[in-house]
Amino acid sequence: MNPRQSRPQLPLSGFCCSGDAATAEPLLSLFPTRDGDWVAWTPQGYYACSPGAERMIGWHVNRGLDKAADWYPAYQFKRRLYRPDVLARLLEAGTVEEAVRLADAERRTKTDVTDVASILPPTVTLLDPVEGASVTQAQVAVKAHVVEPKGRPIKQVTLLVNGKPMAGRDITVEAGDAWQGIATLLPGRNTVSVIAVSESGSESLPASVSVTYEAPQTKPNLYALLVGVSTYENAKFSLQFAAKDATDLKAVLEGQRGKLYAQVECRLLTDAQATKDNVLDGLDWLGKQVTQHDYAAVFVSGHGTPDTHNTYYFCPYGIDPDHLLSTGIVWTDFQTTLQNLPGKVFLLLDTCHAGGATGAKGMGALGYTEALRAAMADDAGVVTMASCLPSEISLEDAAWGNGAFTKALCEGLSGKAADEAAVVSLAALDNYVTQRVKELTAGKQHPSTGRPTTMRGDLPMAVSR
Repeated sequence: MNPRQSRPQLPLSGFCCSGDAATAEPLLSLFPTRDGDWVAWTPQGYYACSPGAERMIGWHVNRGLDKAADWYPAYQFKRRLYRPDVLARLLEAGTVEEAVRLADAERRTKTDVTDVASILPPTVTLLDPVEGASVTQAQVAVKAHVVEPKGRPIKQVTLLVNGKPMAGRDITVEAGDAWQGIATLLPGRNTVSVIAVSESGSESLPASVSVTYEAPQTKPNLYALLVGVSTYENAKFSLQFAAKDATDLKAVLEGQRGKLYAQVECRLLTDAQATKDNVLDGLDWLGKQVTQHDYAAVFVSGHGTPDTHNTYYFCPYGIDPDHLLSTGIVWTDFQTTLQNLPGKVFLLLDTCHAGGATGAKGMGALGYTEALRAAMADDAGVVTMASCLPSEISLEDAAWGNGAFTKALCEGLSGKAADEAAVVSLAALDNYVTQRVKELTAGKQHPSTGRPTTMRGDLPMAVSR
């Protein structure tokens, strides 16, 4: 097995729980899992975590002796309290207040140190449509009641269908007022959700209902952009199987033409074809082709790397680590395209993230963590399958003829993850890939899958006959 890059340090390597002897209050608490996930937090609520791990912690807020406490998962406060830059400065600063000041100086912002009870998130109740409703038209009116605990205006309301935000987001809704929007449904069962964000940046839990659009059933089309770079212009960055990974997955996807999908259109960019301009043009192509009835997939295999500000880049064929802005593809270019695509959207990520072309190991893990968290956010509306955890390396081997992740992915889609009806569902594919990669790598690599909580039910990914 060959690593596609060197192993990174854990993002919080060297941190430990320490406290004030007078108050016995910890400066930092850390919770790791056996699977490699972790989350760390301060008493004030500032936290950092691996992608998805913020759902493992939260806060109880007492409401009096005669009422049960309320529970708020950490991700509801992510816009305000997700501060890895603060936690990274705790040992240097000695106090949370000083760590915030140092981090704000770097970001040129001003943060008031606060506690969770003062920034509780709004709540949303869907009034219409009702759970289990059936409609015969694609568009349906949505009405919700939004409440902010302090009675302040709501900063943002987002309407989502099947985890994908509808175009446009309403701003400054008065707390307690009814909010209205229009959802465009896909044929069959849909999940309609509403999320509200307060002035303090805290986010409501999604309010969701299932609505069935009884429309004539037609097969969707699949549009896929596949990028794999094994041979780089600078030969010292070259890999073995990244290009073959993209080529092999293309063949598997095209085998679904006329089965699960009416049409399958793939744009393959490997090695010298995978220039920055060509990759960006491929993203533009997806944006022009995909409709709300389609599936869209982006597969990326090759090096990834951060800059000195922890901004994450994919490394195309002509990457120059000393000129990342002009030669690399900033990850937000992928993210923006994926978020704006209608239909069902999938990101399949097998990049070398831990330092990549620059060798910045710790920053590589942090940069990759940020990119993956953004891709897996509820309001991104994207199903993301990543080859490994941020603290791991992505492995390839001549015995497999692929990277471990892509080999497992191709096997699963080709039928090894199929049920008795020959259907490969997302849940079954996720389970197969996870177990197969662990088997191939002897437990050294753990894929992760993120899907919006606003996307209910399972999704068919392929059929094997």
